[in-house]
Amino acid sequence: VVMVEKEHPLPITVTGLVRKPMQIDYPVGQNLYVMQAISMAEGTSSKVANKVIITRQVPESTEPIVIEVSMREAKRKKGANVLLAPGDMISVETTPSTVLLDAVEIIRFGVGATVF
Repeated sequence: VVMVEKEHPLPITVTGLVRKPMQIDYPVGQNLYVMQAISMAEGTSSKVANKVIITRQVPESTEPIVIEVSMREAKRKKGANVLLAPGDMISVETTPSTVLLDAVEIIRFGVGATVF
């Protein structure tokens, strides 16, 4: 008698400028792409967010590999929408553009709230 235990793949972690940071169970027998994972985290919290960093631990290496993805490119080009691996960490990054937009939104809201 041979007993084989079912292994569950490591979850994907989505953080950064997303509406709902979360861990996603990696779907067994299916592909999961970076834009799908961001969508599952309810999309980005910034209208201009574009830079995504995927950190992937490779079994043969002590150092993780880092993959940079442009959301604009991933939406336009099939090959730019990176196929995720179990255990990947995805971070939608803060950039000067996202900081500037946030500042403009705060100023606009602050000025709009004080006008009678």
